[in-house]
This record gives sequence, C-alpha cells and structure tokens, in this order.
Amino acid sequence: MNSCPLHLRWCLLLCVLVTKAITAAGQDWEAWQIRQPAAATTWLSGVCHGNGLFVAVGWEGLIDTSVTGENWHPQVSGTSADLFNVGFGHGLFVAVGAGGAILTSPDGTNWTVRSSGVGSYLRELSFGAGWFVAGGFSPNAILVSSNGVDWDPIPEGVAAYPDFIAFGRGRHVLESGRTNLVLFDGTHWTTRASGLPENLYTMGYGNGFFLAIDIRNRVFTSPDAAHWRHRATLDVVRPEHVVFGHGTFVVDGGSHVVASQDAEAWTRVTPDFVRNVGFGDGTFIGVGMGAGIAQSDPITWLRSEGAGRIELHGPTDHVYEIQQRAGWHEEQAWTLAGRVSVTNSPAIWIDPEPDLVGQRYYRVLMDPP
Repeated sequence: MNSCPLHLRWCLLLCVLVTKAITAAGQDWEAWQIRQPAAATTWLSGVCHGNGLFVAVGWEGLIDTSVTGENWHPQVSGTSADLFNVGFGHGLFVAVGAGGAILTSPDGTNWTVRSSGVGSYLRELSFGAGWFVAGGFSPNAILVSSNGVDWDPIPEGVAAYPDFIAFGRGRHVLESGRTNLVLFDGTHWTTRASGLPENLYTMGYGNGFFLAIDIRNRVFTSPDAAHWRHRATLDVVRPEHVVFGHGTFVVDGGSHVVASQDAEAWTRVTPDFVRNVGFGDGTFIGVGMGAGIAQSDPITWLRSEGAGRIELHGPTDHVYEIQQRAGWHEEQAWTLAGRVSVTNSPAIWIDPEPDLVGQRYYRVLMDPP
C-alpha cells in the first residue's frame, strides 16, 4: 500500500484508473501519543475495547478505564493478583491473571472475582462464537465459558500449551506442542498439524486470514490456519500478540511494536514501553512497562467499491469531509466533494458527479473546521 501522513487526520488516496476508483490508502504509523507516561514500578499487561470503553489491566490487580483513550481512570478490582489479559463478550469484561484469577465487570467499574478452579497462571484470553477461552502455562489451565462467569476445563485427552489463543473463521485456535494446533468451534475440540515446520510464537486473525509468527520471526498468512504463505521476517524480540483493526495488523513483543497493512512491509511504531496492544473505535491503545499508555491517531481511510462509490472507514459519531482533485501535482487545488456523518463504520459515500471520467484523487478529513 502507498503511505501518507495523517498528522492532521488526513488520509490521502490515489486513483490511477480512467474511472473514479481508489486503489491505495495509507496511515502514519508513528503518530502515537503518550496518554499516561511510564513512571510507576508496576505494569499494564492487557487492554481491550467493549461497550464504548477501553479497559487496561496489570500487575497487583491494577485496572484503568477510558472512554476515548485520552484520559484514564483507576478502578478498584477487588484483587491483588497480577492480571495479564482482558477481553469483552456477552456484555461483560473478563480479566484473567496469576493464580487462576478471573474477574468480570459489566461496566469496567464494578468488578467481581470468579472461581476458575485452577491455580495456574491464566495469561491468554479470547472471545468468539459465543465462548470465552482462557489459557495458561499448563494443560490443566485451559478453561472455557459460555457466559464469562462459570468456567470449565477442556475435555480430558485434549492437550494445549497456549502461548496464544486466536479466534477466526468461527473457531478458537490454540497451540498444542511443537507443530500442532487445537481448534474449538464451541462444540468440538480437534487437534491437527499446524502446517508449519517450526514452533509458533503467536497467531492472530484479520482481513479474512490468519497471521502467524514462528520462532525464527518469520511471518506467514493462511485462510484456514493450515496452508501457509511466507510473507516477511520481523526483528521483534519474542512476538507476543497479533492485533487487527481497520485493515492493519499490529504485533507487540519484548522489544518494540510493528504494524503492517499487507503482512509484508512492517513499520516500527509506539513508544518503547508498550508491550501489549488493543484496538477499538478507530484507534490502537498500547500499554506496558511503568503503567504507561500510548494511543495511535484515529485511523481514517477510504477504499473503492466501484467507480464513484467509496467506502469510508473511521471512528463513529464524527463528521468527515471528502475532497477531490484531478491530478497529483501540488499546484492542483483540492475541492469539496461532500461531507459524511458516520454513525456506522464503514459508511458509503457516492460521488455526486457520477458521469465524469478521468483520473481522480480523493482525501478525507475527520471533524473539519
């Protein structure tokens, strides 16, 4: 994809066909703002978005919440256990941590400690197909729940050792041994070969395919988590999580965070303290050492659905101005093409001059003056 800066919340798009069709978009991956400096001795280790709220969790029962990602507020968790991850499903936030800790909250403020039945670390969590799946460092620490409150171990004879739990294509995917995967579709548990020759550090899902990173830091993609294509090699130390949002993959790890739209070209992003990333409402949130929090600029982009028909992606409840010009040269002025109030993303915008042909460039501005 071509790239362009978004310092002023612009996204520039290139049209190269003789009809009005968009073929490329870009973001400035380095445009992250520090919302909470890394100063404390504790860590924030997980973050998610749900029901209009960001929730971050960390060591010693630390929980912070934010509506927009800019201003954060501490909450009383009711536990001193280290919390490693947090997710949202069935209208409920679920946090997991050390000693089998599980906490739930409907609003991010009022938290209830639940019984997990295990004493092992729970460090991974996913939600999908109506089920939560939580995992730790040993096979007896893999739990499932249909409501986030009542938890059961996976069936005997199914062994998983999850450094990751990814959800995609209607199933949860967990690591099982050297080159095997465990799949759970809400009803059946199955184990099969991963299709890759090496152990995997992590896996995620987005844009219609799984993305996996092996112990040699090689990036692979697959439509079914079985047949893989090598795409790139990262320089991230011990990749931990793969997060996807608005056409973008973000990988965090023990050294720094990288991002890509095509799984091939990767760019280093975020302050160095970030160790885990979540996505919601058009923005990425990074948390990590010293209870630091960073936030990406809102991601706003367009793509073509056909000549003159444009799909607008961005945070909801904002007004967007779409501008156009006939050429790429700076001396050619941008003119107003239309305005869109986005309540659902993506939104569809139709060029009001559908009979015009020739090359056409578009850009979009969020909340114009």
